[in-house]
Amino acid sequence: MRKLSVALGTLVVAALILTACPAPTPQIIEVEKPVVVEKEVIRTVEVEKEVPVEKIVKETVEVEKVVRETVEVVVEKEVVVTPTPVPLPTTIVAGEPEYGGTLRVSYVADPPNLGDPPPTWDSGSWTVHLLLYNGLLRFAQQPSLDVEPELAEALPTVSPDGKTFTFKLREGLKFSSGRALTAEDVKYSLDRMLDDATQGWGVTYYMGILGAPEAFSGEADGVDGIRVVDELTIEIEMADPIAPTWFMTLMAVPWTYVVDRDAVEEWGDEFRLHPTGSGPYVLDEYTPGRVVAFEKNPNYFRQPDEPYVDRIEIELGVDTSVGALKLEKGEIDLVADPMSPAALKPFLDDPAWQPYLDYQEDTGAHLIALDASEGLTADLRVRQAIAHAIDKEKMVQIIGGSAIPVQTLLASGAGV
Repeated sequence: MRKLSVALGTLVVAALILTACPAPTPQIIEVEKPVVVEKEVIRTVEVEKEVPVEKIVKETVEVEKVVRETVEVVVEKEVVVTPTPVPLPTTIVAGEPEYGGTLRVSYVADPPNLGDPPPTWDSGSWTVHLLLYNGLLRFAQQPSLDVEPELAEALPTVSPDGKTFTFKLREGLKFSSGRALTAEDVKYSLDRMLDDATQGWGVTYYMGILGAPEAFSGEADGVDGIRVVDELTIEIEMADPIAPTWFMTLMAVPWTYVVDRDAVEEWGDEFRLHPTGSGPYVLDEYTPGRVVAFEKNPNYFRQPDEPYVDRIEIELGVDTSVGALKLEKGEIDLVADPMSPAALKPFLDDPAWQPYLDYQEDTGAHLIALDASEGLTADLRVRQAIAHAIDKEKMVQIIGGSAIPVQTLLASGAGV
């Protein structure tokens, strides 16, 4: 079963992309990967067992990456040449937000699913969906991670038996096409999410809605428990009582975002390349492997207060080490993917960058899952031995101190 805790952690990281980049993630590699540098450096580093590895770096040549042999963590010792930094102010002066301009971002890869929320699970795609769509509810910014109204004018009212949740929509909502967004569109989007033909990623978590299993199996046309009361009111009835906080958490996940039925029916399987929602931006340009760009949605319901930026341009296929150099040179404004400790170091060491540094805990945890039902790891003693053999503190040191050991499945930054 897919784990919603992991999905929610991924979502929040995506939602925070415009405020901070998450900590680097340990990874397993088996091949050497070249990075481009700009000057000659001769350096000797040591890995476990004190095996010296000599690194000779010349102009536009490759740098070796050393992999520890005893733990599944990559030790990256990249040589990063710091160019002359773009002049930056030494202090940040509080004031009114500035409107206009273009936010330039780098991505390592294309979003796997550009514009269809239900069959999506990755942060890269969800980050784009946050620009294009809205749900009834949304997650607030860290550190609270509370759920707050989005298309709904307030949090839902709950029936005395804890089974029925009633949402009232804001007045005057529109899709980017200009068509009015009503409760019928909310029902259509939720029914579509729970239709097996959509291949929704998180349908398991919504099977508690009355009639959802029958709709998913094709026994019913639509979900009985999702009912339109009037143009601005929709009810969602559960088969059994559910904790309101858990239900509202589910309704803030992008799987439930409201899509434009007209666009879905027009484009069919190609809808993901022609997304139409009610979010702050609309898709303006997409060239796979090169760029994806967004312009302000003239029909966004929070205007004129939001959004601040007129245009967002995401350069695709940019390695994070290259992205770091672009950031230092002022060629981009944000590296969206986790950077290695070596790539981060120039920013941490340069006093000119200190006013722009913000430290936040990631909402996810990296773990090793062991099968306790059969095989060698069914023996508790084996699992305990594996746990004791892993030196978490050493692993944190290897990745530059950009993590903390945890004792639970969820990181403390997950707000639980």
